[in-house]
Amino acid sequence: MTKSMFWPMFKRAFDKAFTEDNIQSAFRKSGIWPTDGSKIIKTITRPTLSSPEKSQELRTPKTSKAIRRFHVAYEKEPTEDKVKKLFATTLHLSAQVACLQHQNRGLFKAINV
Repeated sequence: MTKSMFWPMFKRAFDKAFTEDNIQSAFRKSGIWPTDGSKIIKTITRPTLSSPEKSQELRTPKTSKAIRRFHVAYEKEPTEDKVKKLFATTLHLSAQVACLQHQNRGLFKAINV
């Protein structure tokens, strides 16, 4: 099929859809014209979730900086929850180290072949 075969179908569809009413409707719906900034802002921003209070949820420290901050917080106020979180972090990090050591052994074997 050649380009000239598709032109009549495209032209009919284009002429039907590309009308002044459709164009103005699209601008009105998006809030671009007449200008409705609230529609535009609502479209491009995420709604903020409001929480009554900032939760004091303990998060697992995953970086050395986060671990140092966690240590300071534990020194100020040692709690059972913090000890549990620390053990969970230790378990997570030890598993990560084991995986990386295994990967390194494989890489060294590949290099020494």
